[in-house]
Amino acid sequence: KNSADAGVLKCPSAVKRLVSLQTKHTFMFSGVYPPRLRCFDTKQLSMKFERGMDHEVVAFHILADDWKKIVLLQADRYVEFQTQDGIYYKTRIPTFGRDLCYYNRAAELFIGASGPQVYRLNLCKGTFMKPIDTLSTGVNVTHVHPQHSLLLLGTDSGTVECWDPRSRTKCATLAVLDTKNVTCLQSNKILELGVGTDTGQVILYDIRSTKPVLSKDHYYEKPINSIHFYNSDSENYVISACSKSFKVWHKRQW
Repeated sequence: KNSADAGVLKCPSAVKRLVSLQTKHTFMFSGVYPPRLRCFDTKQLSMKFERGMDHEVVAFHILADDWKKIVLLQADRYVEFQTQDGIYYKTRIPTFGRDLCYYNRAAELFIGASGPQVYRLNLCKGTFMKPIDTLSTGVNVTHVHPQHSLLLLGTDSGTVECWDPRSRTKCATLAVLDTKNVTCLQSNKILELGVGTDTGQVILYDIRSTKPVLSKDHYYEKPINSIHFYNSDSENYVISACSKSFKVWHKRQW
């Protein structure tokens, strides 16, 4: 709209995480320094609110259709719940957290951390449940498939562990080639899975097979931060980003 409006669409140093709401007209991001959380309305081209944080936000998730219920994973090992009035509740996990995701069918948070366990926080009962024990020394990314609810865990051993959150049993383990860390996971439709690695590779899998379907390299040897799929009736694209660049791939050109 003008330079004054553009000035608020940033943080003083860096933006760490960005999440779009289901309404598609509002998005939130966390950044540094100092640590803060901002919410913007794209229709009004304005900032709804800004909140200063005590510690850096590692990851956050919006629990409602709007911005009034948020859960934040902070760098001081606290999981903090916020409403439109501010801080509602906070609790601490034993090790430093790296990522979180929300399983809405059971109202559970899955929190990956710098250890072999994935912590389960049940929001209905208000208590921690028995954690999920992985075969890795740390879990970098957690992802719940929106259709069949498979829990996907990207580890620092270069594997993706697939778990059934209903029975808490492991379904399979995918060994990603030529990588030590899985840094990003994103599902597409029912069977397609996008995996980002710490060496800048974007690999597509069919979850029925351990062999990759397609693979691309950013050539910067930087960890992949995000993967998104754009599907239309005639075109299918994969959008991936690292700290140096973002690229748009057409599937027919892979």
